[in-house]
Amino acid sequence: MFVDFSSLNHVKELDNMATAANDRFLMSSKPTNELVLLLCQKQFETINIVIANKDSSSKMPLSNPFQLHSYIKKVVPEHSNITNMKYTRQGKLLFSTSDPVCEAKLLALQNVLDIPVSSDVI
Repeated sequence: MFVDFSSLNHVKELDNMATAANDRFLMSSKPTNELVLLLCQKQFETINIVIANKDSSSKMPLSNPFQLHSYIKKVVPEHSNITNMKYTRQGKLLFSTSDPVCEAKLLALQNVLDIPVSSDVI
């Protein structure tokens, strides 16, 4: 029985190339403001942001929607670009927007109504 191990070296090379490409992708010499401006030049139909309780074992508490709306208006100046805001069955807040700057500000939130949160784009 003959086993050709030369193909394994090729797999290692591909793996190294993927790592190098990911490192290049994740590292940018451009400042954050410039990256946001570049994103603003692109048109997005919908960007969905999920905000969840930082403590993954508990849901976001139900709160007065008017109180939540006024809080978001206070911390996100681009709040008028939010097209949808709802509480999901999984106990998370779902925001929809088409504005990348609004998305960046929602993702940067550390607390919502004095509750520590984590956020992600879906």
